[in-house]
Amino acid sequence: MRKIDDYLRTTYSSLFQILRKRTKILVPFLAVSSAISLISVLMPYLFKLQIDYLETQALKVPGINNPILIFLVLLIIPSVIEIFRLFFFDYLVEKLRHIFEFNVRVDVEKMIWNKLQTFDLGFFQSGRNDHLVKTAFDATSVINRSIYFVTDNLNTVITLIAIIPLLYLVNWKLILIVFGAAIGQLMIDEYRRKISLNQGFVDNYVFDKSWVIKNIMENDFGSLKEVGAGQQLMSEYFFEQKKAEDFSQKNMLYNQKLAGVNWVIDNIFTIVANLFVASEIFAGNISIGTFTMTISYISQINVSIGGIIGVKSKFQDLHLDILKLNFILSLKSRLITSHGAKNLVNPKNISLRGIGFAYPSFYEDEKLFMSEIIDKLTQRNEISETSYIRKELDRWRELVSSESSNEKVLHDVSVNIPRGKLVALLGRNGSGKTTITKIMMHSFEADEGEVLIDGNKINDFNRESVSSSFAYLQQAPFILDRFSIRSNLLLGVGESIGDSKIWETLEALGLKRKLESSKKGLESIIGEDILLSGGQQQLLVMARTMLQRRPFVIFDEGSSQLDIEKERRILDLLHTQKNHSAILFITHRISVARKADYIYMIDDGRIVEEGTHYQLLNKKGLYFEFWRMQDGD
Repeated sequence: MRKIDDYLRTTYSSLFQILRKRTKILVPFLAVSSAISLISVLMPYLFKLQIDYLETQALKVPGINNPILIFLVLLIIPSVIEIFRLFFFDYLVEKLRHIFEFNVRVDVEKMIWNKLQTFDLGFFQSGRNDHLVKTAFDATSVINRSIYFVTDNLNTVITLIAIIPLLYLVNWKLILIVFGAAIGQLMIDEYRRKISLNQGFVDNYVFDKSWVIKNIMENDFGSLKEVGAGQQLMSEYFFEQKKAEDFSQKNMLYNQKLAGVNWVIDNIFTIVANLFVASEIFAGNISIGTFTMTISYISQINVSIGGIIGVKSKFQDLHLDILKLNFILSLKSRLITSHGAKNLVNPKNISLRGIGFAYPSFYEDEKLFMSEIIDKLTQRNEISETSYIRKELDRWRELVSSESSNEKVLHDVSVNIPRGKLVALLGRNGSGKTTITKIMMHSFEADEGEVLIDGNKINDFNRESVSSSFAYLQQAPFILDRFSIRSNLLLGVGESIGDSKIWETLEALGLKRKLESSKKGLESIIGEDILLSGGQQQLLVMARTMLQRRPFVIFDEGSSQLDIEKERRILDLLHTQKNHSAILFITHRISVARKADYIYMIDDGRIVEEGTHYQLLNKKGLYFEFWRMQDGD
């Protein structure tokens, strides 16, 4: 727990430094916001003066003797103040708010981006961490939400501090009436909370399944019809919709009842306050103007009390946001980089020696953080249960329960990929092929053995230069939709590439005719000006890979959506690229793997065979069995 507190102090300190940079905006924003609150308090008093003057005409204005002119002045003053508030204060506070929001959000985003840059690629490639990445980006507004929390409550405090003494001057018993109204609101809020928890009225929670089914039907109805499940899912959808409608009506009735009770309580105290102030008028103790001012102030106080009731839950939400941000900032990279790591320049060979690996678990202090977040979410859920809090709680519990088993997935793996060779890695699904590529690219740190680049440990090189030395093509091609063909092709291309070289590469891959059919050519926007099939997207990413000219090229099932003829054509092209790159080609097709210069056969995380195509056939082992099943010859 002490470690969490230490991390929190560091995070609060970082956020405070960001605030300090923006004090020139923050201070005027708070000042103007406070001025608007004071104007709201001032207006009922000015209306009191108008009514009092109509009754008594006792007010004297220097230089003005005409009562109509005096009353006109009393009418103009609040109007001028209100116009000034609308056209100056409101405008100024919104302008300052937007400037402050933008600058602070950018500052926090930079802080988070810098942190994410320190994470190993394995962090982002682990599905269980998707929610952590989303949490990091959601946290960019934490300071802005904190400032809104402060300003809202500052305005409430200003209102109460200004109004309560005025009510006391009218009659101290009014304070008791206000206090009674506050207790009434607290009681109804507590009753609402308990009913919500006991009866499980979770906003929108019951609608989740019908929404999921509807989304499937909207986006994949054709596929549902193909498998003959359209009618089945439609029936389930209408059944879930009926459940959701029943819940909605029940929840609506419940909310109407509570709203009615809340209205009765509020109005009982309002009526009591009105009667009490009216009795003071009949007794000759106060004026009608004071009556209207008092009722207006009591109304403002009721609104303020309503805001105070939600302070606890809002504060817990903020604390949770900061705790989650702190957790992201406290995460440590699993990669080891030597002190004084050097840049990797024009490497020629990469090899794995005796690699053993199990997917990493969270560190103990990270588990402690997650337990703390779950505890805080549970406490927040007990105050007011909502679908968002419930789902957030489920996600964090799932994150904890998805803890790695520490079971080894690679055992004593040794492979060598030299420049000038096209090496194939072959194996069943789940045998460890992709994991080998992740170790090779230093996305994960091996538990045993070492990764060598030109005979040097990979840890001796800085991560950025290692990362930029690999071109990686995976089964699902990475395409930026709504971006141009050119933008997609030049991602990660360090040097300036002319159009002639781009078209030459596209022609070699058989994409030139398709892209030339679009009027905008290389400036065609994917998804708008031109549509690409899955195979064409893979070819586009292959073109990007060839333009990058990285020292190491990895095709991880990167041609899986191409037919065998096109895949063989790609291999022929890769053979022309191997003079400046070491190439690893992962596939499950032996008919393609046989064209490699050297082949590794992996099974259950172990390299069980290696050699050329004919050498492996002669061994009559697993490779031979694969060949016989796929080729039949």
